[in-house]
Amino acid sequence: MAYSEESEQIKAEHLLGKEMANRLRAAAGGLQSYGDIVALYALGELVSGDSASNIVEVGTGAGISGATLLLAAPKATLLTIDSYATPAIYPASCTRQRAEKLYADLGLTQRVTHCQMPSDEAAQRIPLESADLVWIDGNHDYEQVMRDIVNYWPRVRIGGYLSGHDYAACTPGVVRAVSEWNRTEPLFRFEKSSVFFVRKRKGQQ
Repeated sequence: MAYSEESEQIKAEHLLGKEMANRLRAAAGGLQSYGDIVALYALGELVSGDSASNIVEVGTGAGISGATLLLAAPKATLLTIDSYATPAIYPASCTRQRAEKLYADLGLTQRVTHCQMPSDEAAQRIPLESADLVWIDGNHDYEQVMRDIVNYWPRVRIGGYLSGHDYAACTPGVVRAVSEWNRTEPLFRFEKSSVFFVRKRKGQQ
């Protein structure tokens, strides 16, 4: 384990407890680093407050991202969207059943609503400016990432966040879509992870 990943493991264990951090890392099956888990927890804290917040997740997989966000934001609810129609995107362990079991084991089931359909279709069912946080981690092809951003940005409330995973050289479709879409606003990234986020300011559409 490289020193940077070891330091991120220590941070994750401090935030979540050693057992929980290692459990989430194992459940990720190599798809997320300890740095990603730390970044997800920090994102959840951004929308954690006295009132309930609404999180929308595009691309559920095995449920690790959504679970981490909910653990960081105890009053938040999660709408998680995945068609599970393109298994080549995920390893065999990433199934809806696996995600549901993780949520159940962590006592999160009552805070999660599953929407099993294509993200393009699901976006039309979400009211405008209703989400405090949208997390995009579905199909990483340029065209689909761009559609997800364009479809879900209007669903983010003023002051809320659009965020995502795999903003990295190994997934050029994500980098291209995010860079082309976001030409004017600050793009924030977490150190030692591939997580990015943009905050929606007043006057943005």
